[in-house]
Amino acid sequence: MRFIEWCDLLSIGHPTIDEQHQSLFEIINKFHHEIINRFPSKVIFETLNHLIGYAQYHFKTEEELLEKHKYPDDSLMDHKAKHENLVLDIFRLNEDLAKDQMHSKNEIEKFLTNWLILHILIEDRKFKDHLDNSSILQGVLGS
Repeated sequence: MRFIEWCDLLSIGHPTIDEQHQSLFEIINKFHHEIINRFPSKVIFETLNHLIGYAQYHFKTEEELLEKHKYPDDSLMDHKAKHENLVLDIFRLNEDLAKDQMHSKNEIEKFLTNWLILHILIEDRKFKDHLDNSSILQGVLGS
């Protein structure tokens, strides 16, 4: 059984961002499965490291897209800071697991849900309209 499922409610409307979000869902589902089924720690850490690397790649893509579409500087800086905090959170989880400070299933599930779903639903939705309007404007101007 999958831990989290992608749905249209989570769509930002930008194909690259939506595809990357779906890939993050896949990695989180794999990580959750491995934690719950007590796979060897090596496999868990490999998956967690993959999540960290992919998240950093995704955040860079998202930030470059926002810069390209002239997202307001103060909003962009705030979004970048939230990305930095998300990366720090996942590093902390990695450290806790490395120290055998295993979290309960509920704590891990809450962390993963907050980490990805709430970020998409709250933070990424803030720039959805800006990207939509920017794309429409570019289409009209032929940019």
